[in-house]
Parts: sequence; C-alpha cells; structure tokens
Amino acid sequence: MPISFLIATILAISWPVPGAAVASWQGGNIRIVQAINNALVFLISGLTLRSDDFRAMLRHWVGVLFGFVAILVITPCLGFGLVRLPLQPPEFAVGLAIFSVVPTTLGVGVALTAASKGNQVRSVTMEPACVTFAACVRLAHVGAAAAQFLHCRVVVEGGSVV
Repeated sequence: MPISFLIATILAISWPVPGAAVASWQGGNIRIVQAINNALVFLISGLTLRSDDFRAMLRHWVGVLFGFVAILVITPCLGFGLVRLPLQPPEFAVGLAIFSVVPTTLGVGVALTAASKGNQVRSVTMEPACVTFAACVRLAHVGAAAAQFLHCRVVVEGGSVV
C-alpha cells in the first residue's frame, strides 16, 4: 500500500492533467470522484469487520482514549512548535502548523491502518468521530497558531476568524 501511494504521488506530480480533470467533476459543492473514493474505502473496510471486532474495541477502551487524545490534543499542540521553525518562506511553518491541527482524512487514515495491519475497527470508528469533533472545535486552534506566527490577536466569532 505505501508503494502504491508513492507511485500515485510521483505520477500526480509528473502528470497532473488527468487528476485535475477528474477533480473538477463536481455536483454542487461535492467533488464526485473524491466522495465516491471515500465511500468505497469505508464500504470495503466495513464489509471486512465483524461485530466481535467492535466488542473487542470497547474492551480496550484505553487504546481508544489514547487515540482520541493523540489525534485531538497531542498532535495539534505540535503546531505551536512547528510555527516557530525557521523555514523559508515562513508560510511553510504556518502550513505545517495547520496540517498538524487537522486530523487525517477519512480515507487515508483507514487505508494506512489497513496497510500497517492496524486495528481497522478503531480506525473506522475514530476517524469520523475525530474529524467531526475537529470540524466543530479546530477553528480556534488554527487561529491561535496563526496569531502566534503573525504576532497578533485572533478572535473567533460565529465560526470565522476575525
């Protein structure tokens, strides 16, 4: 699986025209091919799971709790350190900080968990929960990291950074 990601990345960088054409297919605000790919990843992953897997996950709640803390607390806190890296141009540091604040995408998290022979039940359960939580809360963290970089005060009002 990691070799496939590497090949796909090299192909996309060296020949971006087909990917750009496919990415432009939209239905309203939804990118059709990306939505289908995410749905297929979850469908295929879900079809391989059993009810016993979910019961086992609940028995090992400490691992689930650590996963939530790592995704929603530890990794985002790294953003405050990353923003201080002396990268050129300085916007790269801000980009790394924002990247650390946002949980992994649903499809990639499940695919990488499967490739590393990890617990797919935890991944399928935790990814949507973390992404949903982050979508509701992360704007304040991104604003704080940007304020630290820009040396200014950032206020979050009504879901937008002012």
